[in-house]
Amino acid sequence: MAQPHAGFGARLRSALDAGHAEGRRVVLIGTDSPTLPAAIVRRGFARLERADCVLGPAMDGGYYLIGARDPLPRSLFARMPWSSGTVGAETLRRAHDAGLRVALLPTWYDVDDEAGLARLAADRALLRAPHTRAALLRLG
Repeated sequence: MAQPHAGFGARLRSALDAGHAEGRRVVLIGTDSPTLPAAIVRRGFARLERADCVLGPAMDGGYYLIGARDPLPRSLFARMPWSSGTVGAETLRRAHDAGLRVALLPTWYDVDDEAGLARLAADRALLRAPHTRAALLRLG
């Protein structure tokens, strides 16, 4: 699905809305978590059987995954302090304020900085991500 030329929150909302328009539960993952086990994504879908929203908290305070059974309130994404260490906590607060039942997945990492890149380079799961592994080798 093509992303709109808009801010990050609007792009997330657009992707969620597109899935919901097809009558589906939706789980979005970041491309900056290439070693995320498929089992965690499957668990996210499973959690949507009982929860309205699912979040996968990232080590840096954000989240690597968000999912929803039905469309989420616009307030969840509006004026969010994206790219900060408070995004996950703020999203949880807003979801609870909106009366949503939120399920949390295990904490995972994403690659937003040098520390994340080092963690990725040391991750044995890179065997499941051959293109990422090849790119890291090219970078040296």
